[in-house]
Amino acid sequence: LFHYGLEFDNLRYNSPLVQTIRQRQGGTPRLAIRAFEDDISKIAVLDPHLDEFIDVPAVNAEYAAGMNRHVHLLVCAEARKRYGDEWTLDQLREVKAQIQTIVDAAVLAKKTADRKAAATWNMVDSKQVLETCIDETALQ
Repeated sequence: LFHYGLEFDNLRYNSPLVQTIRQRQGGTPRLAIRAFEDDISKIAVLDPHLDEFIDVPAVNAEYAAGMNRHVHLLVCAEARKRYGDEWTLDQLREVKAQIQTIVDAAVLAKKTADRKAAATWNMVDSKQVLETCIDETALQ
């Protein structure tokens, strides 16, 4: 735990509660965390004083909102491939937007293989993707 919060999978997390832990412990204590595979917008940190986990939000909440860990790691890998180890948050957002455009096009694709690939990115099955597309078309 640092003055800026915690860092996990290239994202920073911070809250007043976690800074209270740092003040009580002093220095840069090591804490147990729980990461959520389906939502990177928060992590849970074990408060050693209360002996319970508290949720700590991502500092870059707009980037992390609605994103699962699998997609985030793919976005980070693509950013690293394009920009090296010194990529910025703006570059990460750009890569995320480009990948989302590709996924959106694949979701609407006629080929089952393309829909299945999009479903993998979104961590759902292809049948659910197709049903969602049909429901959205019916609403328009």
